[in-house]
Amino acid sequence: MNSNHKILAVTRPNKPPEPSSESPTTNTQEHSRSTGTVKHIPSRTVKPSKPIKHKPKVAVKLPQADNSEGEVFVVGDHILVRAPWGLWARAEIKTFYQSSPDTVMAHFIPKEERTNWTWMGGLIRSDLLKRANPDS
Repeated sequence: MNSNHKILAVTRPNKPPEPSSESPTTNTQEHSRSTGTVKHIPSRTVKPSKPIKHKPKVAVKLPQADNSEGEVFVVGDHILVRAPWGLWARAEIKTFYQSSPDTVMAHFIPKEERTNWTWMGGLIRSDLLKRANPDS
């Protein structure tokens, strides 16, 4: 078996010199800035922290609330709300909730239904409440 292909030598690339424990001189720092090389700084592996879970605030039930005009509403009052089909509809206030010091919400259930629509009720800010006429 005669082969003309023979390995004559194996060359390996030179290892970069180990950095010394001394701080680099200003000349070396200037050289690295001018050539654009960045000295590799080993980073610590930091585990991401778990997000802080806050307990939900408990909404406080209120017996009454007033709207932006100062009109007082109590549980059981009839109000006008915008129905899912886009028109005004009559609803009854079931409860009031205070979710933050300046926000009071009214939970209502509808008193008017429309065919082919299912409407369970909703929430409205107390400052947007409109009283329904007793005759309508």
